Amino acid sequence: MSDEQREPPKRQKAFDLLASVAIFARKNGIALNDATLVDRFMADAAPRLREALADPTLIHGSRIERMFEATVLSLGRFKLLKGEDVGRVHAAEALRAPDFRIVLDDGSQWLVEVKNHRSEEPFKQEYEMSAKYLASLQSYSDAVGAPLKLAIYWSLWRLWTIVSPEHFRTGNGGLRVTMQEAMLANEFERLGEKMIMTKPPLRLVLSAATNLPRSLDEDGLARFVIGSAQFFSRDVELTDPKDRKFVQVLLLYGEWEVNGPIPFMDGDVIGGVEFVAYPREPTYPDQEWEGIGTASRIFGSFFADQTIEGDQVIQLDGDAAPDWFVPLASWDFKNSKLPLFLGLVQPSTAGKSTGD
Repeated sequence: MSDEQREPPKRQKAFDLLASVAIFARKNGIALNDATLVDRFMADAAPRLREALADPTLIHGSRIERMFEATVLSLGRFKLLKGEDVGRVHAAEALRAPDFRIVLDDGSQWLVEVKNHRSEEPFKQEYEMSAKYLASLQSYSDAVGAPLKLAIYWSLWRLWTIVSPEHFRTGNGGLRVTMQEAMLANEFERLGEKMIMTKPPLRLVLSAATNLPRSLDEDGLARFVIGSAQFFSRDVELTDPKDRKFVQVLLLYGEWEVNGPIPFMDGDVIGGVEFVAYPREPTYPDQEWEGIGTASRIFGSFFADQTIEGDQVIQLDGDAAPDWFVPLASWDFKNSKLPLFLGLVQPSTAGKSTGD
């Protein structure tokens, strides 16, 4: 079927918008068929929307909530993910629905409340939740029979942790957890989180087309048309599409420093340029393997590219990338020319009394 013969995509009906209009109409005693309803609704919504857009806590918190959703989608280790805190809740007591319900790949379920925490002191990262807030989440969790988890984004370190709140309750029924404690108790591996290691350097070589003009002027400015792009792990060229795709992800969004473009010559004319990625500070100088980031941090850099400009949030939502990390579950380690070492970090005995 040609493009001209395909049916145009169906427009999604504005259920959420209609629900908001209906609430406004009911509250103000306006009939839905009143000709003035739309204008009156817009006049009421405009100042509140401007107020929301000027609230940095709301904007950053909303972006982090959507980043968590996109990260889970990208890691791909779940059966179902849905927003839980949508729609009305009718209950005999005051309950607060957590942000998400996740059905894990083993059929068990989590209710996840997402929180963004930032302290400008790098080594004093501690998140607190009031007893009232935690009790409202726990009551909802108890009512539906699914365990409550807290997904905390430590934004200064760009780290995600998922913890069970019962390990960190305070004497008054609230919650207090440091980043170190949360990392020890982190359950994110259940959703597919991985530490990714490979052998440096990673290289991208862009060679000049030899059948077109190419030159290097006196000021060192190279002029050429790219004829080919080659990816290398050390000196081994990566030709398999899966290897090439994943090394591109690591080069663009991994945590190694990328040097380049570095020009190289082909006789007396420009041969092309090269980009080379090395760890900023080798963790183990005597070993070949080096960490290039966790899956969630690598994806977080991609998500930030879509949603952050300078120090401003320009979008709340970004695309997920399930084709990046899902293939790692069935990676052909034996035949792949891209050496990978994947670490799965299990939570230690959770709680502040372990001392480990």
